[in-house]
Amino acid sequence: MLPRECDRLLRIVDADGEPPPPPYLTPPPAAEKKARQLLEPVAGRMLVALGPGSKMPAKKWFLDRYLAVARRIVDRSPEAVLVVFGGREDREEGDRIVQAVGADRALNLAGATDIIESAAALAHCKFYVGNDTGTMHLAAVMGLPCVGVFTSRENRDVWAPWGNSHTILRRELPCSGCMLETCEVERMRCLDLISVDDVWDAVEPHLSASWTGTPDPGPATLRGIDR
Repeated sequence: MLPRECDRLLRIVDADGEPPPPPYLTPPPAAEKKARQLLEPVAGRMLVALGPGSKMPAKKWFLDRYLAVARRIVDRSPEAVLVVFGGREDREEGDRIVQAVGADRALNLAGATDIIESAAALAHCKFYVGNDTGTMHLAAVMGLPCVGVFTSRENRDVWAPWGNSHTILRRELPCSGCMLETCEVERMRCLDLISVDDVWDAVEPHLSASWTGTPDPGPATLRGIDR
């Protein structure tokens, strides 16, 4: 098993030291102010970070399934509000999620923030659910537990987020490790095998659990892996 990339990078920075508890970034006042302004319409509510996008097609779980998970979240938790993160290219999908659950239950920040402003906004969320993207890693850096929907295009574990409060959903197939950026022959089979129920089973406990915001460093939990 290859080491996680985050572990390798940490050893480069500090070979002997132990990392402090998260968050690992302290956004400057301007970024925090921008985040609070954007989140003002949903201030005081339980925020769930959602990352349905990716610049790499082979990493994107299906929008219709994210819509199904989003509906379950708002039905299960009347106080929950979904906050969509991503780049400008994810704006349209974020709008679809807002339309699906209602403007009072979702806020689309895709394309509205830079990286540091995203970090500041993520710090106000309870947990993250979404694809294996930079947003997921940023959420982990800010101390959020993550439910990550992973393709099997890469070696297992390498891109797991830092911390032990995460759940990785992934399927092993004969074609695992293909490194394809677009999957046409298998038609995203590794992602297709991850169902709405799989993701919901990982998400649901976070909706009622308390959260301190300080996960201990360690290996992530892996679900849905054919060993």
